[in-house]
Amino acid sequence: MDIDFSSHIPVYVQVKDQLQAEINARGLKSGDALPTLARICDMAGVSMRTAQRAVELMLKEGIGKRIGRQLVVGDTPLRVPDVKSIFIIASDFSLASYGSVGDLIMQGIREEVAKEPDSEVVFAAPDFVNSLQYYLNNPGMRVCGVLLLRCQHFDMIKNLVEQYPQVRFVQVNYYLDGIETLPENLYGVFNDDFAGGYMAAEYLLLQAGSRKPVVWERANLDQVYQERRRGFLAALRDHGTDGRVFLQQPYPETQDLFSDNYNFFATLYKQATDLDSVFCSNDLMAATASQYLEHIGKQSIPVIGYDNYIYQPFRKQSTVGIDFVRMGQVAVQRLRQKSGLRFTKLLPQLIIRKAQTPDALSSTKHVFQVFNMQSSAASDAESPLLKSSTTINCKKGQNHDAL
Repeated sequence: MDIDFSSHIPVYVQVKDQLQAEINARGLKSGDALPTLARICDMAGVSMRTAQRAVELMLKEGIGKRIGRQLVVGDTPLRVPDVKSIFIIASDFSLASYGSVGDLIMQGIREEVAKEPDSEVVFAAPDFVNSLQYYLNNPGMRVCGVLLLRCQHFDMIKNLVEQYPQVRFVQVNYYLDGIETLPENLYGVFNDDFAGGYMAAEYLLLQAGSRKPVVWERANLDQVYQERRRGFLAALRDHGTDGRVFLQQPYPETQDLFSDNYNFFATLYKQATDLDSVFCSNDLMAATASQYLEHIGKQSIPVIGYDNYIYQPFRKQSTVGIDFVRMGQVAVQRLRQKSGLRFTKLLPQLIIRKAQTPDALSSTKHVFQVFNMQSSAASDAESPLLKSSTTINCKKGQNHDAL
């Protein structure tokens, strides 16, 4: 028996389900002998008490009965259970730690799954391989596929898709370099971060009249942030404008990340006082940049963030918005469809907020794009704008009053 001891499904229920599956598979009839309690313990690797609870459930449901001390197949007509389509959620993180992004993606997944009857979302246990094996072996379940949320370990994904070629996997939101080289049972749905950066740059150049834009980015290996920066710089290059990149080096963060970012941007600004627009790789950075510029009387300088988080009291923050609900919906569609694009990028929406009312500058219609690996994954060396990049560090111990 394949028992998943970390599953949310009680172990004794799993034992009962697998005994029932064995009865169906072997075509046993009422009165045919079933394993003893000791044998069930050996087969499932469970305690005597757990085996007893499984047998009690079989007796209650009529699946088994006793003749003397012998457990035999019961009188209740056996049938193959109604098959339920399941969509497995697997991740290498706690959904709670993923915050509103995880909530929105899960909202889209649940909405799309609910469109067809007898479909259900289940969460894989931390021991994912055993959990998946249990669902695959359960005669009452048809595994439609596995949705990988924030799985950032390339080797782990590679091992999974190679080990289960009969299962369709969808990597959601996090693009990884080389993912298109993995087996064809792996699909992906991502935000087009390159396009979002490009939109932001075109707005600052063509609508806001910027001539000395600055990109502020956390220096890390996150492919998402790199694509946002590459898109922004590509637009500057296409419009014949130079730009500067400021990479914020990682440092031990305090409990107040907002203050850390504020102090860093203050240091950045002192080295680029002629900047006339700022593009930030996320909304928290944009909110702190806006606060600092307002503090020094430069609130007219446009700042654009990314993700469409609302940080109080910065409801006027312009941003590149990602439709995470739609992302979850499309991920489920990729599992249900037998053909179609392996990898899909969803166009984000540029949102320029004036007063309390957001103005959407891009179409609200969701557009699907096939991967353009050549343009979206252009290397840093291909962008001459990066020659003017600047890397600076924020000194610890600074505070708002000192600025």
